[in-house]
Amino acid sequence: MKRVVIIFLITIILSSCKVSNIVTPTSEAGTLPRKEGKHYVLGVRGECEMCQEEIEKVARFNVKGVSFAYWIQNDQKLLVDFDPTKTNIDSISTALARWGYDTERHIADTKTYNALPHCCRYR
Repeated sequence: MKRVVIIFLITIILSSCKVSNIVTPTSEAGTLPRKEGKHYVLGVRGECEMCQEEIEKVARFNVKGVSFAYWIQNDQKLLVDFDPTKTNIDSISTALARWGYDTERHIADTKTYNALPHCCRYR
């Protein structure tokens, strides 16, 4: 009986956590990344300075191999440098979509998007 209760509690805890978010790939997913000058470019949607902080932080600190990330709000694009032996543009795009930010390669699920602060919602 004790074992059943423990398994039940673990199941409840895991189901309430954000273990993984579903992202929907677009037709751009899996294609070669674009470059502007020395930086790779990824279209990322956002609205404000808070978005800029989060987008840059997710790209730099949640994806191993990213050495530079700068989001340009007016152009809705992320300039990013990364080590192609450690990551790729689709991994960066997926990480951003899992945080609620749509990219040209992946769309965030509605639940994750709705968890963004109101000032960051663009849909």
